[in-house]
Amino acid sequence: MTSVKDHLRAKAAAGAVKPVSPVSPLVRAALAITDLKSEARAERDALHGILNKLDAGFWDWDIPTSRIWYSDYILTLAGYDPKDVTSAETFFKSGVHPDDAQELSSAIQRLVDGAVDGFRGEFRYRHKQGHWLWFESSGQSVVRSDTGVALRIFGQVTCIDDLKQQKADAAFLVDLVDAMHSTSDAKAIAQTAAQSLGEYLGADRINIGKYEDKSRTMIVDVEWVSSLSNSLLGRWPAAPEDWWYDEAKKERDIIVINDVDLSDAGKNSDFLAFHKRVRGIAFVRVPIVIDDDIRATIVVSQATPRNWQQREVSLIKEVADRLWETILRAQAEEEQAASQKLLRFALRAAKMSARRLNMETGEVLLSENFSNMLSDDVPEDLTTGDYISRVHPEDMAQLLSCFEEGQTVDHGGGHRYIAADGSVRHIDAFIQFDDDNDHSPTTPRFASTILRNVTQKRHLEAEAEKVRLQLLKHSRLSAMGVMASTLAHELNQPLTVAANYLAMVENGFETRPDKVKLYAQRAAEKVLEAGSTIRNVRDYAADGAVSRRPEDLRHLVSMARSSIFDTPGQNHSTLVLNAVPEDLTVLVDARMVEHAIANILRNAVDALENRPDGRIDISARRAGEMIDLHIADNGPGMDDDVAVNLFSPFITTKEKGTGLGLPLCRTMVEANGGKISLIRHDDRGAVFSITLPCAEPAHPIQEG
Repeated sequence: MTSVKDHLRAKAAAGAVKPVSPVSPLVRAALAITDLKSEARAERDALHGILNKLDAGFWDWDIPTSRIWYSDYILTLAGYDPKDVTSAETFFKSGVHPDDAQELSSAIQRLVDGAVDGFRGEFRYRHKQGHWLWFESSGQSVVRSDTGVALRIFGQVTCIDDLKQQKADAAFLVDLVDAMHSTSDAKAIAQTAAQSLGEYLGADRINIGKYEDKSRTMIVDVEWVSSLSNSLLGRWPAAPEDWWYDEAKKERDIIVINDVDLSDAGKNSDFLAFHKRVRGIAFVRVPIVIDDDIRATIVVSQATPRNWQQREVSLIKEVADRLWETILRAQAEEEQAASQKLLRFALRAAKMSARRLNMETGEVLLSENFSNMLSDDVPEDLTTGDYISRVHPEDMAQLLSCFEEGQTVDHGGGHRYIAADGSVRHIDAFIQFDDDNDHSPTTPRFASTILRNVTQKRHLEAEAEKVRLQLLKHSRLSAMGVMASTLAHELNQPLTVAANYLAMVENGFETRPDKVKLYAQRAAEKVLEAGSTIRNVRDYAADGAVSRRPEDLRHLVSMARSSIFDTPGQNHSTLVLNAVPEDLTVLVDARMVEHAIANILRNAVDALENRPDGRIDISARRAGEMIDLHIADNGPGMDDDVAVNLFSPFITTKEKGTGLGLPLCRTMVEANGGKISLIRHDDRGAVFSITLPCAEPAHPIQEG
């Protein structure tokens, strides 16, 4: 079609229009205006072509002609091919969300009317596939009329859907975590997560199941379903051809299927038929793998094909992680609460209390029964200094010393606490130094103390000790009759020896002065020994006092042996082997222990009478804080019924025995903190054991 400008130019060239005609100035002006508009359109089209090649959304609106131009990028964002759009105006109006259309139109109208120089607004636009996308648009007038009305507006469109969804997802996740933390029941937590996630994503079904230990069977006990889906609650063993379990265990990855008909997994007819039967055409399956085992699974299902967005998959994965963390937290809190309840019960039952001191801040935590334990009015903010000030002065140094010994070991001990009314409480305390990670640190942060009020126990023990001492005294007095009978038995030996020595001197069997003097001295010693025996028995019967001093055990054995085998006028053929080491020192009353050893030796000699091969073996060894002395013979032994009652009074195997020797030996050994027993009595002979306290500690303290 020939334009007006071209027609006028043709007439002028043909002479139809004279250059000097009266209308020529008007024609020239019209031609000039037409040229300007044509150049402007050309420049605009060129600009549109350049902008159309950029990955940016631009639009240009010529208001007088209602001509709207969109760059192809805007159409692509909405999922359209530019060839599909015939009317830009229709495209814009038909896609804007109804809830956003009015506000957006009003903002643009204010710009057109000149009320504002520009505008910026957010709106939702329907994607070609049906879902909504968030856009942000801004515009500014580039041409206005003399009255200020906009004639042309140029603007830009940006897709802010990802940003909007990220904010929405973050807000949803925060609200969900708060909701899950509001309960401590694991199943309720999972149900809250399933319902919230299903409603937020607009899904049809969400299942949460846990796997049995070392099994491919999933137990689905939590489910949220819409009206379109079937329930999957129950047990679901994995089919032999189910590839997902092994794949998920190996890759620890999420399975995303938009349409089972189109997926590779859908080639398996059983897999396809199952998911269609349970109305799960599209789904996202998230495994929870711990220690190389699948512990649980979250499945978000759709009854129709769905193009799962990456943000949706990420959100499902985040919900799964937070769900598992919340369940573990709830279980840990439940176990902690149960442990604390059990601890409070144990402390109450044992009448104990706990105290924890932060040695850096000085903060003190007390168990709820601390005041009751002390039977005193104790403030909740009781400081360490306040407690120490109430400790008995005599016990304070010992209590404080545990904080000055390096604080690398535990300490146990007792102290006295003075209550507000002046009464005294006896407290047993166990102190442990630790920090958050190591219970034996070099520089601990905390001092934890378990305290127990043992006041009543101490009073009962004191009363029991009084009763025991009274009973012991009465027992000793009641045993005086037996002790009196034993004196003749015990005094017989030293007095007989003394009489033999004196008879030899009196009858002149020895005329050498040195021998006479020696026999007289030994006779005097035995007489003094008899007197000492009487005094000791009397003292022991009165108050049970025993004079214990460190004594060389080998010397005690030698003295007891000499009292038996060095008696004048007697002939002993028994071989005695003394294998007692020289470095064994016992804490005993020498006279009592020597007498007990001599009594055992005398019994062994009597058992070996008329035996040419008679032998007595004496040995000793260290056993911790005690020393074991064994006296063994190769005599005939004794019957079991005799052995059982051997240490009872008046039980004897001798024709003229009184049966009081061994009971007295036991009394004397036990009075020295020891023990005497028969450990063998068969036909190979008898073995007696005398256990005595060692005079030196097993682990002496090294100075320096």
